[in-house]
Amino acid sequence: MIIIKYNLLIDLDDTLIHCNKYFKETIDSFTDYIINWFGLSLVEKSKIKEKQYEFDMIEIKKCGLTHHGFIQSLINTYKFFSSESGRKHYQLEEKVIYDLGMSLFKNKHYELYQNILPTLIKLSKFHNLYIYTAGNTDVQLNKIESNNLTEIFPQKNIIIVLQKNVEILSKILIEREISKNNTWIIGNSLKSDILPALEVGINAIHIPAEVEWEYNKVTMETTPSNLYFASNFAEIHNILNNSNVKKLERQSLI
Repeated sequence: MIIIKYNLLIDLDDTLIHCNKYFKETIDSFTDYIINWFGLSLVEKSKIKEKQYEFDMIEIKKCGLTHHGFIQSLINTYKFFSSESGRKHYQLEEKVIYDLGMSLFKNKHYELYQNILPTLIKLSKFHNLYIYTAGNTDVQLNKIESNNLTEIFPQKNIIIVLQKNVEILSKILIEREISKNNTWIIGNSLKSDILPALEVGINAIHIPAEVEWEYNKVTMETTPSNLYFASNFAEIHNILNNSNVKKLERQSLI
């Protein structure tokens, strides 16, 4: 069978590696601190998390998906409850929160999902593979290098941005002279990966995260013909092969 060589722009966090589960654990620990320090009841947990998410969205709008923004959202939430309760806020407690947030990024190992490496190796034999991820460069590179992904993705094929959207994706395709016709985006985020890909006019494969971040949740009213779904990363190879057959069949009719 003739195989079409595709350009695959593959998301990192919660597509190749676990990510949101670690953030959830950190936010749970942070919530416990707030409850203990301010004498709140357990029913206040959801209120604390909602306020942290609110501050997190403010930071993302200001500076993108940075680790400083996430940590600041924790500190701002702490200060909010300090002000609301009338309880003094302490530098020592703020330092505890800072260290808790920083533990997500400093020397933290983010575990690969199962069967990722064999599938990546198989895909790399037929296609051009890129990592397309959002966050701090140093933090994202550490995730990539600690999982030996540089053996599959050379430095020139690692794309790190502060935030993903249509404008940034379009710019990447133009600057790197990547053809839309043979390009796919693979990721867990409908908001950051899938919708921008569809709007730009390239194929997309959505793989739902095991633990999804509220930020990534959007509703799609229709399912375009260039959107595919996979339950896990190992299914990607077959989806591309099936699409390849359909594309060759269409070309033979021209």
